[in-house]
Amino acid sequence: MPIDVTCPGCHTRFKVSDKFAGQEGPCPKCKHKIRVPKLEEQVVVHAPESFGPKTKSGQAVLKPIQRRETKVRGKTWALIAAVFIVIVGGALWLRDPEQGQPLWALAIGSVLVAFPVARTGYAFLRDDELDPYRGKELWIRVSIVSLFYAATWAALTWLPPLAGFETLGLMSATLVVGLLLAFGTAVAYFALDLETGPAFFHYAYYLGVTIGLRLIMALPPLSIPIETTT
Repeated sequence: MPIDVTCPGCHTRFKVSDKFAGQEGPCPKCKHKIRVPKLEEQVVVHAPESFGPKTKSGQAVLKPIQRRETKVRGKTWALIAAVFIVIVGGALWLRDPEQGQPLWALAIGSVLVAFPVARTGYAFLRDDELDPYRGKELWIRVSIVSLFYAATWAALTWLPPLAGFETLGLMSATLVVGLLLAFGTAVAYFALDLETGPAFFHYAYYLGVTIGLRLIMALPPLSIPIETTT
């Protein structure tokens, strides 16, 4: 069996016959003296031994668990594009700068938008090193997140008037948006097991989509008007 040798002078690696084991000789490249290691001095790397029960022939009984590919595929991309085209088309169809939209329609819309946004956001922002949620468990968690996200718009609609605010100043609006982001981040963190950063962007994604749709429908960015100075 050939022996691996590395010259200490020029660091050239080559193989020599095992009949030279334990002998010394010049390097064929730089003529530096080299000692060929003995056979028992060689470091042999063995394949890792498998754990768990085995058959009489030594084969493992248990098969390793293979990770399933969970990247977003082409069909999923097409479905996502179709859903958002329908959502944007619906917003344009409902656009009415003069009369606006009834509150019940906006409430239903905030929930319907939340489902595709929460699902696609999870596909992009989840940790690839962790086994993802799938099937029924995934849709239950997405539903919980969607309802909580939509609830933030309900709170934004009802709580300021109850507190005596008919409009919000720029600083107050900034504070409100910050509280919404903190709440949405916590929901995504616990319900979808996202890290803090991805959880923040998950809710920011929903907030950005809903604000964009409101602007398309000729509505103010938030459900309560913001004071502007001229």
